[in-house]
Amino acid sequence: MTKMHASAVSGAHIPKALWRYAKAAARDIALLYFIPLLVVFSDSAAESVRESLKMCAAALIPSLFPYLVLTALISRCGTTEHIGRAIGQPFSMLFGLPGSLAFSFIIGMCAGYPAGAAAVCEAYRDGRCTADEAERGCALLNNTGPGLTVALLGTTLLGDRRLGIIIYLAQLLSVLTLGALHGGIHNIGKRKKENRLGNVCAGQRVRYDKSLSDSTATHSSVLRVLPESVASALSATLTVVSLVTVFSLLRVLAAALLDRVYISLTGAALPPIATLLLSMLLEVSGGLGSAATFGGTFGTVLCGTEIGWSGLCVTMQTKTLMRGCGLSGKYIIPVRAAMAVLCAGYTFLLLYIAG
Repeated sequence: MTKMHASAVSGAHIPKALWRYAKAAARDIALLYFIPLLVVFSDSAAESVRESLKMCAAALIPSLFPYLVLTALISRCGTTEHIGRAIGQPFSMLFGLPGSLAFSFIIGMCAGYPAGAAAVCEAYRDGRCTADEAERGCALLNNTGPGLTVALLGTTLLGDRRLGIIIYLAQLLSVLTLGALHGGIHNIGKRKKENRLGNVCAGQRVRYDKSLSDSTATHSSVLRVLPESVASALSATLTVVSLVTVFSLLRVLAAALLDRVYISLTGAALPPIATLLLSMLLEVSGGLGSAATFGGTFGTVLCGTEIGWSGLCVTMQTKTLMRGCGLSGKYIIPVRAAMAVLCAGYTFLLLYIAG
């Protein structure tokens, strides 16, 4: 019986081993396949990198870097505690998250992604929220600001600042809706009392081990924490720029490859909807550019959908920040998918109301 049981157990492990091997082989083949892709589409790849870096230099870095520095300074100087005391209770009642994350919501809606997630990670490093609260906070509070929705999307891509404002309001309503749903579910049953910032309640609350970080304590002077705040902001900005560039390159290469394959099979060019879906899936700026070309109500709703989804590039940016303090980002994809649906619906509703 023992031998039969052992053989059954070992047999059960064979499919898992084959699955792991198949995934590793597929990954290696895909990575190696990019070498000939870069050679064949070298001109398109180089142009994509140039345009991405130009966009980052002209729009992304000026709008993101100062906010990341400010986020680090505010967190490390202890200013978030005063913000939490002022608006923490209504924020906690709505979102079901500790009041210490109220600043993360504000900075996320002002600066855009990934500033909201960066603020949540700073709060977690300082021990002002638990690991699970940080996971949920990074998924819910990491959104885009008016710089992208109003200036770039509304004024530049859609040609109407009013449409950018509508999409920004649709995103805000989507965040508040998801937050209210999350807060309602979280408040059902046994509610932990967290009326004071940093209050440790009963139960298991896994917090960040500060021995793993070089972060200074809160309530430090601005001059003391300024150098490390600038350094951390610069590192995060470079990571974001790199990921935006890489995902833009992936989008161009994938679109070029799919177009070649589709032409060889059908003799016709790849339908615009396929390029649109690929762009929206991968990277937000490319997705917005593709969606805006459709124009009208349909194009505006597509842009609202993309703002809610934000693209895999933003997901990778957020997860990179979270892994720096031991978080997984397990809630990001489901929350972004829900945000895409809600933001599309609210965009259509606001367009209808606005006439």
